[in-house]
Amino acid sequence: MPGDRRLLLGVVVLALGASGAVQGPADGRLLAGRAVRPTVAIKAWNAAGSIRFVGWSKDSVVVRGEVGRNVRFLLSQDGDAMKLIAEQERDGSGASPSASHLVAWVPRQSALSVKTVSADITADGVGGWFYSVSGNLRITGSARSIEAETMTGNLDLDVACLWVRARAGSGRLDLRGATEAADLSTISGDLRVATSSLLRAQIASVTGDIRFAATPTAAAIVDVSDHSGSVEVVLPDNASAELALTSIAGSIENGVTGSSAMAPPSRSLNLRLGRGESRFIVRTFTGPIRLKMQPTNAGWPELR
Repeated sequence: MPGDRRLLLGVVVLALGASGAVQGPADGRLLAGRAVRPTVAIKAWNAAGSIRFVGWSKDSVVVRGEVGRNVRFLLSQDGDAMKLIAEQERDGSGASPSASHLVAWVPRQSALSVKTVSADITADGVGGWFYSVSGNLRITGSARSIEAETMTGNLDLDVACLWVRARAGSGRLDLRGATEAADLSTISGDLRVATSSLLRAQIASVTGDIRFAATPTAAAIVDVSDHSGSVEVVLPDNASAELALTSIAGSIENGVTGSSAMAPPSRSLNLRLGRGESRFIVRTFTGPIRLKMQPTNAGWPELR
């Protein structure tokens, strides 16, 4: 069978063979499909609108959606690498890019490199690198590793993976799920962590407020720093942790043992809860530090 005809047949089989519960006309018209290796590297670009990735068990990539006016869609393949692009055609008008809304089903083991300007990014069950200037990022499910960044959008991570690195500017950053190692930071956006699987975590903000509310893992080391934002650490009443809290000009509110911080100019508080199996290091410059305890059976409040 000639190569072109075989490729066309493969696309048709992909379109018809996939379960309607996984992908179908509700996600837009079929734009393209390719058979790929399960570890394919995919580089994606969509300036405006939205782009969503869904990890699945098939060794193929299927893309559905709606392409914006004067936007060129391209799905190309070169060996184990692939490009998925929705690019505004230059017409000399200087108009803002029109929105394209794309949904791509990709192998779960594939590695993504996704970039947008204002388009929102969503990924479920697949990892890689995700960046947007002003779009919101929401990443869920299992992945090997995740690196995500947005300048003014919000970043919502509810994932199970070994390593996460996330950066936000003025937007909010939320981390849930089950992550062993995390490097999280914002400039002015609030940063909230509610995962009980961390072994190593570095959490920082310049002016945003930080809230850590979870049961610390035994042998975990959590380092939290903030300049002028507040830091709130909420632990269960059966927590086993050592805490070293320091603020240069801010207050330290101890809602655990009742002992207070030392007087200025150096404010610090060292505590040992239970057997001290995990370690928290919390530092601020002018922002307050609040240490709270919650009954184990009370359940943890949702981030939203």
